[in-house]
Amino acid sequence: MKSKPILILALFLATVAGSNLLNAQENCALNLKRAQELFSIGQIEEIPALIESCLQSGFTSEEKILAYKILINAYVFDDNPEKAGVVMLGFLKKYPEYDVISTDPSEFVNLMQQFDNRPRFSVGLTLGGTYSVIRVIDPVNTSPVSGNYGSYNSSSMGYHASLMFIKNLNSKIELSIETDLKNTVFDQTLAPNNFTSNSYYESQMIVSLPVSATYTFGKGKYTPYARLGFNTGLLISSGARMITDPGTESPSLSNLDSRESLSFYGVLGGGVKFKISKAYLFLDLRYNLALANQVENSGRNRTNTDELWLYQSRDDNFYHDDLNFSLGFVRTLYQPRKK
Repeated sequence: MKSKPILILALFLATVAGSNLLNAQENCALNLKRAQELFSIGQIEEIPALIESCLQSGFTSEEKILAYKILINAYVFDDNPEKAGVVMLGFLKKYPEYDVISTDPSEFVNLMQQFDNRPRFSVGLTLGGTYSVIRVIDPVNTSPVSGNYGSYNSSSMGYHASLMFIKNLNSKIELSIETDLKNTVFDQTLAPNNFTSNSYYESQMIVSLPVSATYTFGKGKYTPYARLGFNTGLLISSGARMITDPGTESPSLSNLDSRESLSFYGVLGGGVKFKISKAYLFLDLRYNLALANQVENSGRNRTNTDELWLYQSRDDNFYHDDLNFSLGFVRTLYQPRKK
């Protein structure tokens, strides 16, 4: 078979590559040990040649951190602050979240403190569900039954997905701008007379632009945060259907012309972040509090609508809030630089 020689050659090349990598790692480990010995006796001139060739490949992660520290201190003691700064910049780009430990040399710590290594920007995405909350401003009674205004429910869950751009203002405060696509659903039950009950179902698609700030409490692997902001939503579709008891069901009816196209919300919320390397996962809960009536009155008050005459239903004036819960991922972008 022709494939057999090719397979043997591939296995041979993989074995050779693995052997070369192992030898390189062993040599670099010996170089690091030798660099430590030279540094301890003050012979620092030979250290860069031993370490620099292994920084790209050849060290384990722990060895690479130690090698950076020895190399930086070697340049510091050799009175070469410019070169020490270049190596420190490379170290911070490789390990932007490094925390100083008690055994770190003071020269290394002092040089590190001369750099601003705060995160600059973050990007992320969220996926989650949403529940509608209807707050009636002015009920419209189509029933001769006194006081029968119906009731709104959130029996079904909608969904939403968003992209996030985050500006890290400091270690505690982040400012985020999002583009969010959201589906919301709600229903209403009412009895226009003593022998009939109606069920009204509405589904909307909204594109929104939330702008909010978060404040993080504490520092660690799990950190809670609070959110405050403002949201603008553009309604791109809205459809409704109605079912009467006894048994008449309407087709899906577009009611976009009876809804305000723009909605404005206050945003309140919070959540928990779970830190991972150069990123974090988060669980987010927020409430979008509508600031204006969603019903467009000229559309609602048309008297020739099927909703009014066939199904005996008219829109109340109402605020359309929603409660969102999300899972998200955020990647943190660092740009270390000299202070």
